[in-house]
Amino acid sequence: MSGANLKADMRARRRLSLSEYRHGRLDVETRAIRAAIGQWLQEHRRRALSPADVEEGRALLGAFDRAWRAGLANRKAFGADLRLARSKARLTQAEVGSLVGRHANTVAQWERGEQLPEPLVQEAVLARLSR
Repeated sequence: MSGANLKADMRARRRLSLSEYRHGRLDVETRAIRAAIGQWLQEHRRRALSPADVEEGRALLGAFDRAWRAGLANRKAFGADLRLARSKARLTQAEVGSLVGRHANTVAQWERGEQLPEPLVQEAVLARLSR
């Protein structure tokens, strides 16, 4: 992979994750790696890349891809658990939302895996539904 292709791939990852970043859908690890990619691009903006720079960039891309996939899997898993717990408790999304102080649309986004609430909210939601 040439230096230009590496930079293009890194910019593409940042663009890909922009809407998720704006809407708070990225977990902490993915956000940190996204910031590191931005820093790396800023530092290497106008200069040729050495082999060490290319290796560092590849490592960042690999870490981002792994964190991105893991975050997506976590969101999907929580959504499936929430949907199952909600159906067992025979509650609507609006009722679950009122239990935890969130809107029904937010609960729907959690179930679809589009968003992941903070860990304490996740535990509270599942604990309240399992009563």
